[in-house]
Amino acid sequence: YNVLIGAIEVTGFEAAFGTENTDANFMVMLAYLLPVAGGVMALLAALMGEGRRVFNFVALAGFVAGAIMLFMIPQFMAWNLGESITVEPKMLPGVIYAAIPTILGALTQVLLLVKSE
Repeated sequence: YNVLIGAIEVTGFEAAFGTENTDANFMVMLAYLLPVAGGVMALLAALMGEGRRVFNFVALAGFVAGAIMLFMIPQFMAWNLGESITVEPKMLPGVIYAAIPTILGALTQVLLLVKSE
């Protein structure tokens, strides 16, 4: 076997939607889209009068699932080359920067759910 060992650097957008070197990854797309969906649900909860609690709960679920999946992006992108070589990407600062507002959004939704009782 001839194996070329090198480094491929990809951004979060490239990891989710693919490049000429990598394929699109649905789980990475979902990790980035769940916090967006949680934010939309939180906005709808702020605009709703009745039923606000349901939207807050769905927003909380989106934020929590998104935060967990953001930290799992390196596992989603790991792949095997042959039987003995495994490529595992490192956690990049961009993922951590994306997870911080997601966690803050989840904490805000928890506060709103507790306050609304």
